[in-house]
Amino acid sequence: MRALSPGTRALALACCLLALSSTSTGAEPASPADPSTPAPPTADNGTTSSACSEASLAATMSTRHSRHRALAARPRYVPPEDTYFVVDAHDFSEHCGGCMVLHRLCDRLNVMYADVRETPLCYLVSTTRGASLQLNPGYKTPLLPPWLDAAAGIVVYPEVRVGNPLGSDRVVHWILYFPGLNGGPPASGYDPRDLVACFSPGFCAGFDAASYRQVPLRVLDYEFGHYLNVPRPPGGRAGAITFRHKEVFSSPTLGTVRTSGTFPVAEHPLADGGKRSRIEQYGRAERFYSMDPVTFRSVEAAMAGTPSMVVPVPGVAKAEWLASVGDEFRFGVAYGDADLPHAVATLPCVMPRMRAKAAQERETVEDFVWLAMAYFDGGGGGGRG
Repeated sequence: MRALSPGTRALALACCLLALSSTSTGAEPASPADPSTPAPPTADNGTTSSACSEASLAATMSTRHSRHRALAARPRYVPPEDTYFVVDAHDFSEHCGGCMVLHRLCDRLNVMYADVRETPLCYLVSTTRGASLQLNPGYKTPLLPPWLDAAAGIVVYPEVRVGNPLGSDRVVHWILYFPGLNGGPPASGYDPRDLVACFSPGFCAGFDAASYRQVPLRVLDYEFGHYLNVPRPPGGRAGAITFRHKEVFSSPTLGTVRTSGTFPVAEHPLADGGKRSRIEQYGRAERFYSMDPVTFRSVEAAMAGTPSMVVPVPGVAKAEWLASVGDEFRFGVAYGDADLPHAVATLPCVMPRMRAKAAQERETVEDFVWLAMAYFDGGGGGGRG
């Protein structure tokens, strides 16, 4: 596919700006249901019951990008050849969720635009690790070559990075966790000329919608191959696994809240020896319990067929928790003891939901590129220059 002409590109970006200016939130409001699409069966708590099917889940998930799907008829936008993204990353590690998604984003930008570009769309740098950055050999994530200037690219920083160390005029802050709780500035400490990309709406709840332009950006490598042929113990599942990590939550009404309470079982900590090792442990256990309210390990366990339970955050209702953790936690994961029957009943829904989410990755990434270019280079008013 050929790149758009300058005139067509300008028109396309102008159309995009109309959609971008229609909302400033990272949330994705539901679009009106298609009357020809049957609604999936629901349980008493309003979530899809265990009678879910891949088709109904895919249809349900397709409504969640309504803000951008209004642009469905648009031509595919291809960034100019001299445009590139620079992701400020940590070493790739299966022990670090934020590290994994930073590398994943750069890989997706390169893979998805490889057919229309002669050069990579994304490069990795590390303002903390330098040239010793560890990469995922299965990803297309080249390091920024010395003949390119990081400051000339659109720089993506994780929320833990302070300031603008690469000196770019076009800055994206990817909010992968509650701002300020794991390093980096609070939400009020970001430059309003920058673009805020939200891994989940709840992580961006502290940003003033009138001051900060926000776009959704949730990219995950579900690695479905890891879940094939998970070993099962001959005598069946037994025991439980417990997990502690970031035992803190940020609520718009309550502020920073620490997880309290105890596990409903004796602690048997997860031995975190890498993703495949974790999945094998899930496959042997009857339950997975987490004191960390937002860790994706709860979803990993559910994908391996193990019901998960998150120890509730004091004063935080399930709806607020779900807004922060994302759609993947809706099935197979309980929020407290009383919610365990829901987690057990919806385990059959977990893998279809994950596959439906994975199928939306291309449009998520393309929407992000489209909106970022419109904000910085299409008259959207963004940038520090």
